[in-house]
Amino acid sequence: MSQTLFTTASNVNVEVDTSSTEVLEADDTRVFARITNDSDAVIYLALGEAAVMNKGIRLAVGGYFEINITNLYTGSVNAIAAAGSKTLTITHN
Repeated sequence: MSQTLFTTASNVNVEVDTSSTEVLEADDTRVFARITNDSDAVIYLALGEAAVMNKGIRLAVGGYFEINITNLYTGSVNAIAAAGSKTLTITHN
């Protein structure tokens, strides 16, 4: 019996500031998430801890980080922006 990955996905926009912000909660049932930098500034991601400028996963303008079957991370994701009020678009199951 195969496992269904997901049947629906939802999109949410999250505003990221110059302090660490949780953008995706921990979820043991997560099978997919895509975090896209829809702003005009670099954003950094941290997995399971506070985000810090110039450390962690760097998302250039238009860049993205994907959680999927080959990278099945279920913990929380935090973000921090180089400048205030920047937008991440998050698609997840």
